[in-house]
Amino acid sequence: MDEDGLPLMGSGVDLHMVPAIQQRRIVAFFNQFVVHTVRFVNRFAIVCEEVRACLFSFVYLLHLQLQLTHLFFFPAETCQHISAHTAD
Repeated sequence: MDEDGLPLMGSGVDLHMVPAIQQRRIVAFFNQFVVHTVRFVNRFAIVCEEVRACLFSFVYLLHLQLQLTHLFFFPAETCQHISAHTAD
């Protein structure tokens, strides 16, 4: 025992004197845990998919703006590049 009167090793409870755990109650708690976890993961997946779609559209628009900027600043190079691909 330590200074507070608590045992140093183990709980100090005789497990033979403790009543058995109700299996139905354990199964109900486990089912509730699984249901709540699955709901959380499904909601999280939906939110992640929405964020991914928003980021994809943002990156796509950024790519288009970059292409238009490149076309604006370097029109001759872009036209030569396009005509070289169409000639093949």
